[in-house]
Amino acid sequence: MNEFNNIEQIFGWFIENVYPTLTSEEKRKIKDAKYEFQKRGNISKKKMQAILDQYGEIKMIYHVKKQSW
Repeated sequence: MNEFNNIEQIFGWFIENVYPTLTSEEKRKIKDAKYEFQKRGNISKKKMQAILDQYGEIKMIYHVKKQSW
C-alpha cells in the first residue's frame, strides 16, 4: 500500500500508474479530469475522490505530533 500526504498526490500517482492500464473506454470517461489535473491544476478534490473510489480503496489517515513549547 502506498502512502501519500494529500489527495492530489494520490491522483497524480493514479494518473501515472493506473490510468495507462485502463481500457480505452475507461480512459475516455476520465480524460477531461486528467487534462484538468495535469494542465490546469484546477480539478476539485470531490471529483478526484469520485474517480479514485471507482478504482480502489482510499483511507484517510491523520497523524498528530505534539508540539513542544
